Amino acid sequence: MIPLFLRWSFVSFSFFDRLNRISVLRIFLLLLLLQTALHLRYMNDPPNDYHQWRQVHGYAFARNFSENGMNVFSPQVDDRGTGDGVNGLEFPLMYYLTAIGYLLFGIHWWIARLVALLFSFSALWYCFQWVQQLFHLRSYGWLATTMLLFNPLFVYYSGLLMSDVPMLAGILMSLYYWEKWRVTKNRFHLFLSVFGLFIAALLKIYAFFILLYFAYTLWQDRKQIWYAIALNFISIVLVSWWYLYIIHIDNVSRLPDFPLPPPFPTDPQQLFHILKKVLLQWLPEMVVSYPQFILLIFGLIGLGEFRKQHRILNPFFLLFSIGAFALLGKTLERLEYHDYYFILILPVVLLVLLSGMQWLRTRIELKKSSGWSIVFLLLLITIPVVGSYRGLSRCETGRASLSPDVISLESAIESTILPNDLVVVASDPSPCILLYFAHRKGWSIEEDIGRDKFVDMIKHGAKYLISNSRALDNRTEIASHLTQIGERGIFRVYSLH
Repeated sequence: MIPLFLRWSFVSFSFFDRLNRISVLRIFLLLLLLQTALHLRYMNDPPNDYHQWRQVHGYAFARNFSENGMNVFSPQVDDRGTGDGVNGLEFPLMYYLTAIGYLLFGIHWWIARLVALLFSFSALWYCFQWVQQLFHLRSYGWLATTMLLFNPLFVYYSGLLMSDVPMLAGILMSLYYWEKWRVTKNRFHLFLSVFGLFIAALLKIYAFFILLYFAYTLWQDRKQIWYAIALNFISIVLVSWWYLYIIHIDNVSRLPDFPLPPPFPTDPQQLFHILKKVLLQWLPEMVVSYPQFILLIFGLIGLGEFRKQHRILNPFFLLFSIGAFALLGKTLERLEYHDYYFILILPVVLLVLLSGMQWLRTRIELKKSSGWSIVFLLLLITIPVVGSYRGLSRCETGRASLSPDVISLESAIESTILPNDLVVVASDPSPCILLYFAHRKGWSIEEDIGRDKFVDMIKHGAKYLISNSRALDNRTEIASHLTQIGERGIFRVYSLH
């Protein structure tokens, strides 16, 4: 008699095989409902918690677009001093779309999160299409898409106004249409592939690393090679022009909010510390969840067999991995805190997870083992639960960390400080969070600012100080320039003289 767990495993395999015959629309709508359900609780939350400063910059760009003119070439920050705040960054696609939402419906938190969610829908769709195109199996497409849906990085960042998940959507779109073009030789598919890469690279220039794979496939099959090279060349030129333009803006504005990646760390102790955190924390906890990490190990064990069955994957694994990990190496110093860089390796991770599923299925079918069946069923249960929990736990932490005094800062000062008055806010190392929630422009400082620099801000038109730092307020050389005119919670408001 076949043990109960083994029977359940075969029932699961039968269900996966039936996915090849179930309507694409029905399953995709189910996945969209799941994705929406995961984020519904947080749709009206302000930016908070992990990388709050980066989120707030995006919200500031969107609000300034809607209030100061929809010029896509002039994205503006709030921490601008006396300048116009025009600042270089990745192409502000998400922020511009959010600004359009602001113009249509007013400024609400849910608009930015809805824009982010729509891009995540696109990533899920093109993940399915790409994997199905590779293997010609819907079941593989749905399995990969489900793994992405419950990936902790995807769960968390797909609800934020940040460009990493939209970049992933562009990469997956580009990969799907590239594989489709290789089969059909339809130039429109080639155009869509290059367009997807163009959008991804505008959002994150390092998306161009997949050109390594494209170049290899073009060399193998040289039909329409010059047309493909021409389209990709145009894409590279346009993206390069944008980034040269924003470097020029940065040089003019001297607002260092988006510095280039730091050099590769050379201190052995620092390098060991970063690698330890990446390999022992980020990889098993956020790049994949702990259950997915187990499946990832199985996938690596069975990868040789998997690649033999699907030889089309060999150049992709090699070249995509070389490009992605070279970029991760370049940004290694930032990986200690910026886990969103790992989003670019998710396409390879998903394929290794598929290899793990195939390896487990083979062990169960050949050995008729109840032990492997239990492992398989436990993974099926825990992957969605643990992945969702780990991603959403950050959202819960962010909710708990929100200060009511910060969220209500604009209403606290609106009767005292006019919208166009320049202000100094303290203490905020971000340097954008307090200015954004105050809905004012000016300077953001920390409590150890020098007197001369502080006085220089007053000379350049700063009229008020909004401070949550008594250490700053009580410094004799600073206090001589302050007259308190209000207080609300942790903040005191001073006129400057």
